[in-house]
Amino acid sequence: MTIKFNGKEYPARKILLNIEGYANPLIISVESLNDELMTEDGDYVSSRAKEIDETIYFYVPDDKIQLNDEELMQYVKAMAA
Repeated sequence: MTIKFNGKEYPARKILLNIEGYANPLIISVESLNDELMTEDGDYVSSRAKEIDETIYFYVPDDKIQLNDEELMQYVKAMAA
């Protein structure tokens, strides 16, 4: 899956994490998207940016989004802990 923002598509994945309180698949995307959604001061660049950000559970380095499901799940769990 991809997320389109400002004319560019960013990779994203839906994965099911075995984390307490999360029963549905969670959306994981890339840090380059997060960088586009936020200003240097930590504000959203637009209301659309805020909408997108609120659907994403976690951002990973761009090269990590290609990991297989199990590796991605383990990476997110380790970094979110």
